[in-house]
Amino acid sequence: MADSLSSPFAESFRDLRTNIVFSQADRKLKSILVTGTEISEGKSTVCGNLAFAFALNGKRVLVIDCDLRRPSQHRMFSSKKTPGLSDYLAGVEPDVDTLIQPTMHENLFILSAGNKTPSPNELLGSNKMTELVERLEREWDYVVLDTPPLLLLSDATLVSRAVDGILMVVRMGYTNRNLLKEVQKLNHLRQRLLGVAIIGPSDKTGYGKYGRYYGRYGYKGYYSYKSYSSYLEEQKN
Repeated sequence: MADSLSSPFAESFRDLRTNIVFSQADRKLKSILVTGTEISEGKSTVCGNLAFAFALNGKRVLVIDCDLRRPSQHRMFSSKKTPGLSDYLAGVEPDVDTLIQPTMHENLFILSAGNKTPSPNELLGSNKMTELVERLEREWDYVVLDTPPLLLLSDATLVSRAVDGILMVVRMGYTNRNLLKEVQKLNHLRQRLLGVAIIGPSDKTGYGKYGRYYGRYGYKGYYSYKSYSSYLEEQKN
């Protein structure tokens, strides 16, 4: 987790934050779903640090861990995993406000995943989840949601219907570009795509043509941003 405004790591996420905000200047952007296409692409790290970048800018930000199968945000923020989102959606915990935890960072709060459930897709696809996101959008400056990979499970697709925008995470040398093209074909997702957060090596020379895409942003914690369409177009070259 970036911990200083002056660190290169934090700076890369400030750039990411700025690019997202300015690219969506003509539309409402209160809730952002962060996802990928495969496991271990780094989407949870991007989610947590993007939320932190918004908080550093004085915004009240809530991170929601919607990855009910492989939750990790509670570890990133040294918070309790339970009770959390699943408990609220299942009706075990009636008041979601009591489940929201402060983090060590000012303006940044977390709603952890909660206890394991046998039916995460049913909970995430429920009207209760949609109503929760709508309510939280009114109460927070930004709501940033961490979900499972988009094409791997139906969970992220179900949640995507409730959010304003979707940020895809691409890990260079790992992410299958064909899977990204599949995402682009899905109309209900394409309309909400904000762009691509790219994790790439700081050593450009080892990855041939990819160097020109990623510049100084390196795999050990530096990130860059491109629009979804421009990223796919460059992959053709």
